Amino acid sequence: MMKINNYICTNLETIKNNEDILNTNESTGYYEISLKGDNSLLILKKVDEKAEENIPDNNFSISFYNKLKEYFNPLEIILEDKKFYVVNKEVFLRKLNEKTFDYFRKYPTKIEIVNKILFAMKESLKYENLEQEMEETSIFPYLFKIDEIKDIGNKTIESKTSEIYSGYDIPTLKTYVTKKIHRKKIKINFEEKLDESKSLPEQIKSAFKQMLELSETEPFEFDFTIKGYYIYNTETETVEKIEVDKKIKFYNVTTSTKRILKLEGFDENGTDEGRTYDEVGKELFEYLDKLGHKKEIDRQEFEKFLDEIAFSEKPKIFKTLKWYIETNKIGFLELIEGERDRIYISEKEVLKVFEEIFDM
Repeated sequence: MMKINNYICTNLETIKNNEDILNTNESTGYYEISLKGDNSLLILKKVDEKAEENIPDNNFSISFYNKLKEYFNPLEIILEDKKFYVVNKEVFLRKLNEKTFDYFRKYPTKIEIVNKILFAMKESLKYENLEQEMEETSIFPYLFKIDEIKDIGNKTIESKTSEIYSGYDIPTLKTYVTKKIHRKKIKINFEEKLDESKSLPEQIKSAFKQMLELSETEPFEFDFTIKGYYIYNTETETVEKIEVDKKIKFYNVTTSTKRILKLEGFDENGTDEGRTYDEVGKELFEYLDKLGHKKEIDRQEFEKFLDEIAFSEKPKIFKTLKWYIETNKIGFLELIEGERDRIYISEKEVLKVFEEIFDM
């Protein structure tokens, strides 16, 4: 079954030399993304057919290159052995060939530049240059990672990144921290840094100096971080938002990028359905009274009570419960669980069982 969602993608890039801003780029695109199974994406960019066709003279080469990339639509991507491939590049190549002479006629004074860019782009489609460029700059490959990390919890893993320098995989340590933010949603934070046990910064700097034919005494900065988060709906199994912030210091230039992909209509501050803390105050007091006097709680009944409460309100409920247990030094609890009841005989154990119930 194919799942189709509409997303908004924004990209912001800033390039600095010390504190001087050399360049900034910002773009927004609207996409229809179809997920076919776990390893195939069809990414259709929604293009305004009435958009201006003429390319301005200032920055003509960059503008023309970006214009040609509009022919790379839709992108059909598959994942094989943790590596992704664009499978419809032949279609893009055919489109470029069909438009070549049209562009020669349209820009007769720039035929040499047009031909050079068209040739380079056609050659790149014959190899994996498009995939390499996407690995370095696009947020779409992150969609493939959700199946690996949706159940990862809190964990640090060894990894590699292709996002730092074109053509090089740099060893990294990637740390994930997962938090439930809604009864149906989780937020997966991640941060990726150089794995210095595999490759020291000074070794990398030295290698780049040799490659760029720089003196060993030449000042050369090298550092990077890639961090961000996913918001994933566990009920609909949908990525609702991805944000990736990347900062690279390389030689004497710092490049910062922010990439955001989010569902159309997504509201990060959307309210959670359910009852409020004030609305359940009377029932909460009844449970506290049972806890204090009878020293027993029916787990199924209590969990049903919790299910009716808005997720954002549950920390307040837990805080009150924790305060009551600690204040009254409740060190005994019989948890009624149907066929088999459980008994907890210390304040620490009583708190721990409620932490599990609240998923704190």
